[in-house]
Amino acid sequence: EASEDSAEQGSGGGEFRVIKEVELRGDERRRAEGLREAEVLKSLLHPNIIAYHEVLFVDGRLCIVMEYAAGGDLAGAIAARRARSCRFLEREAMAVFVQLAIALQYIHQRRVLHRDLKSKNVFLTRAGVAKLGDFGIAKVFGAADASLTATQVG
Repeated sequence: EASEDSAEQGSGGGEFRVIKEVELRGDERRRAEGLREAEVLKSLLHPNIIAYHEVLFVDGRLCIVMEYAAGGDLAGAIAARRARSCRFLEREAMAVFVQLAIALQYIHQRRVLHRDLKSKNVFLTRAGVAKLGDFGIAKVFGAADASLTATQVG
């Protein structure tokens, strides 16, 4: 998990962007995850994946500038609905499911495994578009790793 997430207005057409800050000093695991996330995001361009804009290094921190999803994360949307005793309609749930399936198909075709799929890592736009984010523990497989993804257990 990043040390801090913040949303700031960018100069590109008045769009909001998210800056995910990862402390690079001290915690080698966190540093590696932050760098991996930036590299993975840079290689992905899809309407159902949070868009990467740039990476900055500021005062020992890695700052990943990404798309801002104004609808928040799916976990928050579920909690808000639960608090109002208002369930998602089947068509709403299926719309999110289908969009996530499309995003997963896209990343898997590029040999990327997300490895942390959960409602807190699914983001929603105001228009209802679901976007997969947080690629901090993603794994990118090369040709030499292909047999690992096909291994069956049990």
